Amino acid sequence: TWMGKEYPYVITATRDYSYSKTGARITQQADGTWLIEKERSSETGKLVYFDFRTTIGGYLKSCYIKLKFTNETNLTQAADGYYQIYTAADLKEFADLVNNTVCTDKIGGRPEKNFNLRLMADIDMTPINDTYIPIGSAVDGTYGQYQSRGYYRWTGDFDGNNHKIYNVDITVKKPAKVSPGFGWGVLVTSGGSIHDLTVDGKVKADSSWTDWFSGVGEASTYKNVTSNLDIDAGNARFVAGIGSKASMCTFENCVNNGNITGNGNVYGIGSRALNVTRCVNNGKLVSTGEKASVVGIVDQTRSNGNTTNIAVSECANFGELVSAGSAAGIIGEATPGATGYIKDCYNMGSITGVTAAGGIVGTLYMTSSGNLLTMNNCYNYGAISATGTDADTYPMGLTAADFTATSPNYNNVTIEVTDGYLEIDPITDKVTVTVTEK
Repeated sequence: TWMGKEYPYVITATRDYSYSKTGARITQQADGTWLIEKERSSETGKLVYFDFRTTIGGYLKSCYIKLKFTNETNLTQAADGYYQIYTAADLKEFADLVNNTVCTDKIGGRPEKNFNLRLMADIDMTPINDTYIPIGSAVDGTYGQYQSRGYYRWTGDFDGNNHKIYNVDITVKKPAKVSPGFGWGVLVTSGGSIHDLTVDGKVKADSSWTDWFSGVGEASTYKNVTSNLDIDAGNARFVAGIGSKASMCTFENCVNNGNITGNGNVYGIGSRALNVTRCVNNGKLVSTGEKASVVGIVDQTRSNGNTTNIAVSECANFGELVSAGSAAGIIGEATPGATGYIKDCYNMGSITGVTAAGGIVGTLYMTSSGNLLTMNNCYNYGAISATGTDADTYPMGLTAADFTATSPNYNNVTIEVTDGYLEIDPITDKVTVTVTEK
């Protein structure tokens, strides 16, 4: 077993190579296991090569393993390999372990990406608010040569174990020699899943931060996650109470209770998703940006052609939504796919926009062949108003930066965007007014 993961090798003989001239050694223990160790703390960061040899089918086989010594960890692991987190210091130590080993190209090969953690108690963030670097960040400023393919992203599981992280008081800014790379999450920058977790506190974006971030963190799957974070997003282009920027992600049983304000786009639950089930926003969401969108649940739900379909159900917005641009109660933009649906959703909060406002959906894109959206049992009880009345052209504000292109075959894909707009024509009719009395 290596770092919580089992490998099907039986070692019967061994010898070690030390190309970096460290004092590293490997010795067999009485119980049959092998101990890999270093003699001096100065060996941290150096590469060591070991040659594991065994006889298979009558032939001598070698398995060369290249390792990098990292700082020793005092974290304990459960029988299933999950690192057990009891304190804020444990959480920071786990983050440093991941960020120094998984998220760089300095370890001599494709990394073990799924270190998993499990909270064993409620975590008070007070001792580490000023020094914590989100799990999944690259501390040397680069994710490595395979960044575009996601090799150097942490993809582990964050098991909240029905505990909470509280007294969060973090300013979102770019630390020296740290690369967020894939967006920024207050707790997690990249991950496989986050579940059974509650987060309390407040977050503020530094005045220089103009990128995007999420209150809890980045992942592909969220389940039973509650955010009680009040967020001042400042000039951030996008902010979401929970996450995520991944277009194919899933949210289930997620709740935002925090109030969020900013000058950019503001979303209660997430920025993008394909599947959204039983999610609720109770927080007040406000944006002063004239091109911004404010959405109670998720901004964009987009199918992948007609091979995947959006699925949004049993979601509700109770919070007040105020935008100097557009606003929508449940979904900002929907591209349904062949059999996409939005069902059993409702809005109870007041919604105020300038260019547009919708109780359930802001904009539907039905341009692809076969797109079909089914809406059942959805209703709006909140007051809806779009206050823009001036004769003018209102751009949607879409830029190439709002889209992500990924291809297994091409590394340098560029996107060109022609922005859309809402145009209100001036009234040119002649009006005659007759005064009948003083």
